[in-house]
Amino acid sequence: MEPAVRGVLEVAVLHARDVPGAVDGGADRLSLAVDGRSPDVPTASSVIRASSVPVRVVLRLDETYTTNGGDLMRLIGLGREYLDLGAEGFGFGFLDADLGIDVQTTRALADSFPGVPWTFHRAIDATLEPLRAWNRLLGLPGLSAVASGGSPQGLGQGYDDLLALVEGSPAVAELLLASGGLSPEQVPWLARAGVRQFQVEEQVRPGGSDRAYVDAALVRSWRLLLDDVVVEPGQRHLLRGAARLRPDPRHPRTRLRPRPLRRTVGVLRRDDRRRRDTGQLARAGAGPVGGRAAAASGGRRWAGALRWRGAPVARRARG
Repeated sequence: MEPAVRGVLEVAVLHARDVPGAVDGGADRLSLAVDGRSPDVPTASSVIRASSVPVRVVLRLDETYTTNGGDLMRLIGLGREYLDLGAEGFGFGFLDADLGIDVQTTRALADSFPGVPWTFHRAIDATLEPLRAWNRLLGLPGLSAVASGGSPQGLGQGYDDLLALVEGSPAVAELLLASGGLSPEQVPWLARAGVRQFQVEEQVRPGGSDRAYVDAALVRSWRLLLDDVVVEPGQRHLLRGAARLRPDPRHPRTRLRPRPLRRTVGVLRRDDRRRRDTGQLARAGAGPVGGRAAAASGGRRWAGALRWRGAPVARRARG
């Protein structure tokens, strides 16, 4: 039997101490940056050695999205060091003075590493014409993902525009790495539009603090969510309890929402109004995703509330 398509879960890490939680929780790929810039070689080495999954290292020297010839040569040298350490690929991207994609510089860096996959990072959210920016990126050698939240403020502000963009362009959906404050409620709708790559950052750190290490239980909740909702249309029967669809007048733009599964992952949100008791199942129709998302709530670590064939089982991992 053909295996079901698995969504790619990328976890942003800062150092080697984040790696065990990310890998044990089910991450498919790690993204390494320190304060949004390239890490030093010892940090990159320790992360790559500790990881059993691919690591992409950010190539960026400062907080801007522009570069010059000297900086480009430094990035090429740094990239070669990362590859020698075992990095799978990179994250980089450049803008010009008019806040458009600097295709020449970006292509020059990509051509320096033939056959190496790379992600165009969230510089695309700072462009003035996102659709034109996407069109200029398509076809660049080695490009396998474009990290975007639809807005410089992330998905909290840019979700609607980004969803409309991917719904209108399968090529954009294929490359999009949804990032920048991704919430569980957004995943099913992005997945239905064809998005298959998702990045989590502070969502998998207790309390959302960079001082806390990546937590395996929180990563696992996102892994369960992606495994539940990310599936190709022709393979939906391969996932247990695959959702049927029904009209939902509360969402006129999408008009459809997933019908709750018999196996339901409890919805755990930071908002006290929506927080569920440990023994209570997510109710059918609660929220736009029908109670299928699992997320971190406060500083607690939850394994989720599951129901299988009508038998409720509450599970809670105490931290």
